[in-house]
Amino acid sequence: MDLQSLVGSAALPYWLIAPAFLFVISIIIVVHELGHFIAGRLCGVGVKVFSLFMGPEVVGFTDRRGTRWRLSAIPIGGYVQWIDDDNISSMPTSPETVAAEQAEGNEELRKSFYHSKPVWQRAIIAAAGPVANFILAIVIFTAFTMASGEVLRPVVVNKLSPGFPAEKAGVQVGDVIVAIDGTPLPNFQRLQLIVSTSADRSLPVVIQRAGQQLTVQVKPELKDDVDLLGGKVKVGKIGIQQDSSEDAPNIRPVGAPEALQMGYTQTKLLIEAIQRGMWDLVVGRQSLCAIAGPTKMAEAAGRVASFGLDRLINFLAFISVAIGMTNLLPIPILDGGHLAFYAIEAARGKPLSQRTQEIAFRVGLGIVLMLLVVTIGNHFYGCR
Repeated sequence: MDLQSLVGSAALPYWLIAPAFLFVISIIIVVHELGHFIAGRLCGVGVKVFSLFMGPEVVGFTDRRGTRWRLSAIPIGGYVQWIDDDNISSMPTSPETVAAEQAEGNEELRKSFYHSKPVWQRAIIAAAGPVANFILAIVIFTAFTMASGEVLRPVVVNKLSPGFPAEKAGVQVGDVIVAIDGTPLPNFQRLQLIVSTSADRSLPVVIQRAGQQLTVQVKPELKDDVDLLGGKVKVGKIGIQQDSSEDAPNIRPVGAPEALQMGYTQTKLLIEAIQRGMWDLVVGRQSLCAIAGPTKMAEAAGRVASFGLDRLINFLAFISVAIGMTNLLPIPILDGGHLAFYAIEAARGKPLSQRTQEIAFRVGLGIVLMLLVVTIGNHFYGCR
């Protein structure tokens, strides 16, 4: 998938920003939190609140199981609050509260506590949100592949940039690139995705030339570029171009089983691309300008919406994967932070003290707020 063409370059209709952003973020949040909710219910956990967005409640209702379903005022995030959570960060109730409930004969209620469940069940529940985001992307890609078929356009090298890795490796104009890094290439967009996230990695490239196949090693070089959200990034490039205006692409009909496999593959490639991008940030190969926040997402959603609902839904799949991956970062208050705590608990046979967890959650909140400030700064000052 060509992420840059997903956003496009048309003039941004500002009236589309808010509705497009709310459409995208609402679906992603609902799916993410439903992942937690369904996994929790299957494990017998009681749910106090299911909230779309943060802040004070705008409207809501309470179901027969006592769960408060609410729409909140601040259109960022959302949460599931378990029956024994002291707050929306899934901190457990204090020992005094638990003792009081036991003293009142509420042992049956305590069985539905999230924090009384085995560590493996809590880990499944924590991971269920990001997994739901990945499943959403697979479903979207599968549905679009079934509806529109697979675009088949041989990756023909029409032009080589002098001094770039492809030319150095012996690639020639007229070559057809069949596969890269073990991945078949049905079109040029698949090549772009793999190359852009593989800087400084030696990639085996299978080439068809004059009726013969040969393999060369190409190492993409890190070059400045602009990402699909308008931010300054460094991406891998090998210096080849394809003339997309030559011939109309072949569209191959795809049945449901194959479309599902292709949807899974597209999602897997996106996950791997985002993983590499995150690692590049850690090791300093990417600047903080590469971090995109709500403001960039909102602007990109408005731009994508101007090209039609199909582009917007495809963009939704990309953002769903990105949010799923972000939530798996080992930062307290995020799902990855909870999973890190559960791994420590499983290793030592008991959880960290409540005081330690409280400190860690405060630090995690500080990190998230700092990243939010960075993303807003990127949008308004210099990283354009």
